[in-house]
Amino acid sequence: MTPKALRSWEMGLKGLRRYCPVGFVLAAFIVAVSSGCRPSDRARWEAFWGSDQEGAPTVLDNPYSTTPATTQAVPPTLEGLLPKKIRIHPFTGTRTFGEKGNITGLDVRIEALDPYGDTTKAFGDFRFELHSFMPNSTERKASKLVTWEVPLTDPKDNFVHWNSINRAYEFKLQWAAGITAGQRYVLVAVFTSPYTKRLFAERIFIAGQ
Repeated sequence: MTPKALRSWEMGLKGLRRYCPVGFVLAAFIVAVSSGCRPSDRARWEAFWGSDQEGAPTVLDNPYSTTPATTQAVPPTLEGLLPKKIRIHPFTGTRTFGEKGNITGLDVRIEALDPYGDTTKAFGDFRFELHSFMPNSTERKASKLVTWEVPLTDPKDNFVHWNSINRAYEFKLQWAAGITAGQRYVLVAVFTSPYTKRLFAERIFIAGQ
């Protein structure tokens, strides 16, 4: 803008301010917006969004660490939809899948809870571990008996295991060795996803009940 044009603009603003205060405020707002963000504002904006960027993948030394092997940045607006906790539903228990009537597996139901405590979907991988129970000990898990891996990253697989009525995931986990009725066991559920921390849940149950 030339000096002559700038002087004409300033005189026009003075006249507008005298006869139309509201118009003067509006014009001043337009000038401020057209000038762009201040460097300090832009720096704060870039620093805020840049803080969510992840670095190199972390290699896990501890399989029970809460940090996943790889992480992927998630927009803050979607952060509230991700699972922050998993819970083994009370309906989880031993089941008979064969005709002989022996207990040959588990019917596991898992709830994924968002930061507000509401059930949500969980896209990732589930690992289930069945341990024998150790009585009279603070460490309730004894030897590991069997492990199941169930990937739920694919939307089709996720849909198959989702129960829309109970709003929980259902898994029918079979074990050829069988489970002894009346014996205590410890079930451990581990959820791993590139979008959230590794989540854990644990439940003690009595086979056949």
